[in-house]
Amino acid sequence: MRTEVGAAGGSTVAAENGASDNGRLAESGTETHARWLPPSGARAASPSTARIRAALRHPSASYLAVTIAYAAIAVWWLWPLPSAWRDHMPAIEGDSPLSGADWYLIVWSLAWDVHALLTSPLSLFDANSFFPTRWSLAYSEHFLGYVPFFAPTYLATGNPILATNVLVFLTYPLCGLAAYALARRWVDAPAAAIAGFLYAFYPRRAQSIIHFHQLGTFGLPLAILFADRWLERARSRDAWALAAAVATQCLCSFYLGYALVLSYGAVLPALLWRWRTRIDRRRSIGLALALAGALAPVVLLGAPYLLLRARGLIPRYDERAIQALGLVPYFASKGVSDFFRNDSVGPFGYALALAALLPPWRERRGATLIAIVLVAWGAVVAYGPEPYVWDRTVWSPYRVLLRIVPGLSAIRLPSRFLVIAQLGLALLAALGAARLLARAPARARWPAVAALLALVAWAMPLHPFHLRAEVTPENVPDAYRWLARYGGGRAVLELPPAAFAPAARRMYLSTYHHLPIVEGYSGYTPPTPYFIQNIAGRLPSDASLQELVDFVDVGWVLLHGDELGPVRRAAWTRPLPAGLVPIATFGSDRVFRVTRPVADDRRSRLTSAATESFGGAPLGPVASPCAGALSLVKWSDAKPGQRLDLAVDVRNDTATAWPGPAVYPAHSLAVRASLLGPDGSPAAVTEARLPSDVAPHATVRANVVLHRPWRRGPLAVRLELFQREGGSLARCGLAPVDVPLALP
Repeated sequence: MRTEVGAAGGSTVAAENGASDNGRLAESGTETHARWLPPSGARAASPSTARIRAALRHPSASYLAVTIAYAAIAVWWLWPLPSAWRDHMPAIEGDSPLSGADWYLIVWSLAWDVHALLTSPLSLFDANSFFPTRWSLAYSEHFLGYVPFFAPTYLATGNPILATNVLVFLTYPLCGLAAYALARRWVDAPAAAIAGFLYAFYPRRAQSIIHFHQLGTFGLPLAILFADRWLERARSRDAWALAAAVATQCLCSFYLGYALVLSYGAVLPALLWRWRTRIDRRRSIGLALALAGALAPVVLLGAPYLLLRARGLIPRYDERAIQALGLVPYFASKGVSDFFRNDSVGPFGYALALAALLPPWRERRGATLIAIVLVAWGAVVAYGPEPYVWDRTVWSPYRVLLRIVPGLSAIRLPSRFLVIAQLGLALLAALGAARLLARAPARARWPAVAALLALVAWAMPLHPFHLRAEVTPENVPDAYRWLARYGGGRAVLELPPAAFAPAARRMYLSTYHHLPIVEGYSGYTPPTPYFIQNIAGRLPSDASLQELVDFVDVGWVLLHGDELGPVRRAAWTRPLPAGLVPIATFGSDRVFRVTRPVADDRRSRLTSAATESFGGAPLGPVASPCAGALSLVKWSDAKPGQRLDLAVDVRNDTATAWPGPAVYPAHSLAVRASLLGPDGSPAAVTEARLPSDVAPHATVRANVVLHRPWRRGPLAVRLELFQREGGSLARCGLAPVDVPLALP
């Protein structure tokens, strides 16, 4: 057999591309790929057959073939979703309602993105949820990187469920193709197809179907690919492609953006070393400009998130007082170990990766080094700030990253960075497969790869999911259709108040009218909806209606009668107060127009310019002296590993009210509780905000929840009153209190 290989990769040899011993290497001067030519003396093919073979040898033919293959695998992988993706959503068996709420949140975000970009782009972040607060899109991800893949279906059909399901499907061939393209820098097409498969289809990814914003990882391998190509040839199109890949990946989600940034910090030095003899001014400046141009919109769109964090709504998880479950050392480390044991490339992938690591590997040392760096670095950052190894926590460079990478402290599930390691393992598997396939006849390589991938797919321990029917344009409830037609831009209050899952569904249904809504669901919900719903929950009383309109400009009340208890349902059958006018009835749903005028205007307390708490206390650091007291009233008898409930009284002995809940909690008072071990070190730390202002010479009770460590022994709790902006009230005289706990 003869082999014709392009030399663009800079280090291609016959062995790398699977040439047989009697092959010869030809230089094409273009991209690196293998084209198999008939041996000398072989019988000439007919002109038509020759044209077909020539077409199949073209580089684009292999890309088209693997794209079709990955798409077909995705249909099988997602089945039965493709059979009903117009009006169903996936649901992982055994998952909590929180997963369904997350799905609604994502669908709503994408639909809002398209709506806002077409109607009022400058108001993109002022989404319709959590009225009247601003920047409500920034309470979760904005997902703008997915819009080019979501918008065509959504605009053509008006169906956000269908558009979301199509987007989920597209992420699979896109990720597979991206990893395939990167692997083609070093191996031939059959081996590269293995990299694409393992990067797009693996158990951890199957678990992410509900949180599909984690599925769009196609930018990561493309960013490495185009950086490598730019450093090699300095072609303008590669620089533009690099900028597009980085920007798209970062705009898909913050997790994926940080995954790219973190992986670049490890891989870019390896790429610069690989092309060190070609680095010149054009390459250096071009690389810097491409990355700066890609990150500029990311930084610009990140400004609302930084603003909300500064105002106390988005926490900093590098503060031990606020530690998400995914950052607890034991759980973070368990997520990493579970990934490598059960949720990554599996036995076949590890066997191929091992083949790549066996000596000699000098001919592919650049590719192997990059893959190893990705695996190792991906594992390190996935452990988070405190890896839990051999029953103890150890130091991690993640702690340094928390100080130097802006916004990284808001990440609460660093285990999602394992996508970096998965890419490295997929590349190693491709390198190992190339080494093994080099011994096989050329025409047997694709069949061998196809059989191997079928076996790997069959052996994967996937998490089954079922389908849940969902509302689509064909069956939108009539009340929402009416609001879409006659709402006139006024805000909607839905009753009765809903828990997070029904609230998320109501937010999804708002995509059919896009009117402002008081409710919503997000990873970081502002205090505003809880405050408003606490007032509205007493409707239809006259006093409640007046208080409601004094605080917020609500235009409509949508009452879901089938969700009311008997007592509340009976209250709505009595004569209604003036200013609450029945307008339309649709089965158990009733629409009321709110016409009550404002009597005591307190609406500014719920806006971004608020200078007072909801209760009217001045916002700002509590003035000195702050005489008062903290006292532990009672606690639950929690055993090791159980939830520990504390009731804490906060007394204000001054003549000025202390601020409780406010639209942004930067100055809201909170109780910080630290569970102290026998040596006096904090074993668990949490905080709980006060439920209301603390009036002068009054007391407010806060309920604090801790989790008792597994170890036994004497414990104490340290209570401290603090503000996010202003610090501990110990600065003005209210000292922390240590209380011994008598626990079993």
